[in-house]
Amino acid sequence: HAKVLLCAVVLELRSAGLAEVQLEAVYDRYAVLCRTNDHPVAHFAAIAAVVANLGGLKVLLVEPGCHRATQRISLNVSTDGLENMVLAQAEELPWLKGYVVRN
Repeated sequence: HAKVLLCAVVLELRSAGLAEVQLEAVYDRYAVLCRTNDHPVAHFAAIAAVVANLGGLKVLLVEPGCHRATQRISLNVSTDGLENMVLAQAEELPWLKGYVVRN
């Protein structure tokens, strides 16, 4: 789920035109990506745990707070670096490339 989530973060940041977005908006984008591509959708709590893990790995910057849905998150890596990270070993999710790579 981490790769799909990272893709959702990139798409949401691009769409919003901001440097940071709320976790709730990213989750909504994640769920749409999963449903559109017949991929199972994880519960919000599971995705919040993935965000916390990616924050611990310094891939995402995660605002501390007790209201997870309104937590603000942003990328801590370049979009190009993230594209490489998401697409590397993503054979099980070939549809991700179409969303992540900009033309």
